[in-house]
Amino acid sequence: MGYRLGILEGYKAVSLGGVTAIASPDGNLAYTVTARQRAVDSPLTPASLAQIAIDTFARGEGFVADKFESTIGGTRIPWKGTLMQDTNQQALSGLILARQVPGKVLILLIAATETAKGQVESVLATVAPTLESVER
Repeated sequence: MGYRLGILEGYKAVSLGGVTAIASPDGNLAYTVTARQRAVDSPLTPASLAQIAIDTFARGEGFVADKFESTIGGTRIPWKGTLMQDTNQQALSGLILARQVPGKVLILLIAATETAKGQVESVLATVAPTLESVER
């Protein structure tokens, strides 16, 4: 399920609930990628890409997807949710970008706390062009 993704300067790989994410130094913004294998390579509609992404992350705490938008780079979905750490609950929001590539769908999720939500668009603009499929 190989993919390649750029890491922003100063960010580092961390494990969040068993998922590897790339987090900002202050921990207020993180991004991760998952790949969903496809049996056939028939073109997916923007709505189908959005549904695959939503189904992938719907298990998240309080996850609610907003209206998707088709873009040149794939399908983009704003979302909101919560993160429970011990007894503390924290609101999160961000963007998902789903992109069809041969044999799979790559899904980039960016999550930010209230403090960092203004940085989500710039992170997407910087990281999305680096997301590419890699055959193993």
